[in-house]
Amino acid sequence: MKYFVKREFEKSETADKLNIDNTVPEELIPGLEEFVDNILDPLRFAWGTGIKINSGYRSPALNKAVKGSNTSSHCKALAADLWPLGRDFEKFKDFVREFLYARSWDQCIVEYSGDKRWLHIGYKNNKDE
Repeated sequence: MKYFVKREFEKSETADKLNIDNTVPEELIPGLEEFVDNILDPLRFAWGTGIKINSGYRSPALNKAVKGSNTSSHCKALAADLWPLGRDFEKFKDFVREFLYARSWDQCIVEYSGDKRWLHIGYKNNKDE
């Protein structure tokens, strides 16, 4: 993990507000590291500037609080909602789609809430099969 740290995946305004422990469990760390090493770090290097993780890991309590899907990859630490720092979202979206073309990814979805939007990337590792 070169450009991202575990704490970025654990940070959640909702968890902070509701006093929910959102620490990534030890058994999920290898998958998280694989996701970062194979997708997010290379993406950040190729993009050339900062990328913010708006939502990463979700503990069961946090996932319930945000009304997330029971099958969400966020609960396995294999998804991240991303926003480009200081750059155009549309260019970022197009860049990421091209970047992911030859990689092992599961989801690439533009998501919205009100006037906010972000790019959700889900990672499919070999353990998911």
